[in-house]
This record gives sequence, structure tokens and C-alpha cells, in this order.
Amino acid sequence: MTDFNTFLNQGWSDHAAEPAAVFARCQDATDLVEEPGQLAALGILAAHVSGEHLGRWDEGAAFLDSLRGHASYRSDEPSGRQLHLSKASLHLASGDGHAAERELAAVASPEHHPASPRVRMLAATSAALAGRGRTAQAMTLFEEALALAAYDPPASDPAARALAVTGNNLAVELEQAPDRDAAGTRLMKTAAATARRYWERVGTWVNVKIAEVRLAHTHLAAGEADLALARARAALSLCDEQDAPDAHRFYPWVAESLALHALGERAAALLASGRAERALATMDSDQWPGADADYESLRNTLAADSGAEHLR
Repeated sequence: MTDFNTFLNQGWSDHAAEPAAVFARCQDATDLVEEPGQLAALGILAAHVSGEHLGRWDEGAAFLDSLRGHASYRSDEPSGRQLHLSKASLHLASGDGHAAERELAAVASPEHHPASPRVRMLAATSAALAGRGRTAQAMTLFEEALALAAYDPPASDPAARALAVTGNNLAVELEQAPDRDAAGTRLMKTAAATARRYWERVGTWVNVKIAEVRLAHTHLAAGEADLALARARAALSLCDEQDAPDAHRFYPWVAESLALHALGERAAALLASGRAERALATMDSDQWPGADADYESLRNTLAADSGAEHLR
């Protein structure tokens, strides 16, 4: 019989390609839950796939409501408050603000700033709406979350991680938005910078490196190649400090190459691309899914202006 951790890991692995199937599996997995933390983790996965990936907000909220009848539910513990928070986010995304406020009232904790639950709800909902292509609404909610987070959440406050995750996700969505205006570009940069700031507070050096690479791509999308180059090289410096293997340098080298290309430094861009190619040869495709496609995209970008013969 599958244990809960195996189920959860497989669910996160499969969720992007098979969100409906993963949501169905969540509804059949309650018997695997043995303690409160697992119940909260099941709720987070179910809320993510039912909301951000499927837009089935009400179904997700109904499932989370059913989890309150589970033997592991504890309303006065962080796991129980997390269930209420996930449900509040689903209600807010569906447009039911009253239901969202009702759930949010159960999330307050004396351990954290009074604004923390609302910051987390707004951040989670912003990420979900961005994933559904509702970028304007996502931007509004993220700006509200940032305003409420003026108290500067410490690492011990879950709002700090929520801002790190949402900042990254929103920056990605805005980078790809074909109709992004000047306000969207400003928020894109703010979102990426927010992710970088809070990942340094709550994450590992790898999280910070990834956030630096995200900032590089954000600046490229904003037409700021010089700033993009600085962020890519900051990511490489982190790798140097950690004496990291070249696999960790692949994405910083890709970003560096793109920035140099945008600056018209063709030879240097090709040099960085070559380093990325050599790093790619050391990478396990299971651990680094998408790296091959990302390198091919880099090659195509460089070839568009440089001529394919330079990349052989």
C-alpha cells in the first residue's frame, strides 16, 4: 500500500501534466493521512490543482471542507489553520469574499503579526489567478499583499515564504504576458525583487541563486540587459562561493548568454552558451527536467542573429 509521503511526492511530480487526475487522487487519499501535518499537506496540493490548474475553486473548497471531519484535523494547530487559509484563498479566487473572510478569521495566531494571514491569503490567491491567466487581478492582490507586508515579515512568519513563492510565480507570468503595459512591467520587477529578498530570508543558497536567475530574466523582459547581466553574474558568484558543480551554473550561464546577446556582445554570449552546453552534459534529465529545451531555446535565440554556423 502506498504511504502518504509517496503519494504526496508523486502528486506534486504529476500535477502539472495531470491536474485533474491528481485532484481525483487527492479525494481518494484521506485514508493515507495519519497526522495533522499530512492533512494540511493534502489540502495544499488539492487547493493548488483544483484552483490554479483547473479553476474548479468551489470543488476544491468543498473538498477542503470535508477534511475538517478527518480524525487528524486540529482547528487550533498550524495544520488546521493552513486548511482554513487554503480554503479562504479558493473562495477569494472564486469571487466569494464573504466566505474568504469567514475562513480567514480562523487563521489568526498570536505567534505572528495580525496581518500575516491576510498577506498569505492574498499572495496565494494572486499566484493562483496568475496561473489561470487572470493577470490584472493577480497584480492587484499582490500589490495589496505587499502593502500589508510593510511590517517586514521575519523568517519565522509564513508570510515571508508566501511572498517569496508568489513573487517568483507572478514575475514568470508577467514576463510571458503579451499585453504587459508599463505598470505590469514595474510590478514584474517588484515581484522578482520580492522573491529574491524573501528567499534569502527563508530559503537556501540554491533558492537565492534561482531568484537571481529569475531577476535576470525579468530584467531581460523589461529591456534592461545590463541589469540582467549583473543578476546572472550574481548567481554565478553564489555558485563560486558554494563551490557548486556546473549543473548549478547551467541556468546562470544561460541567463548570462542571453544578457550578453542582448547587449550585442556576440563572442561573449557564445562563450557563455558553450559553458552552459558543457554543464548540460553533466545534468540528469530527471533532476533537471526542461534543461534540454531551455538550452535549445538559447541556441535558437543566438542563431537568429548570429548565424547557426557560430553555434556548431
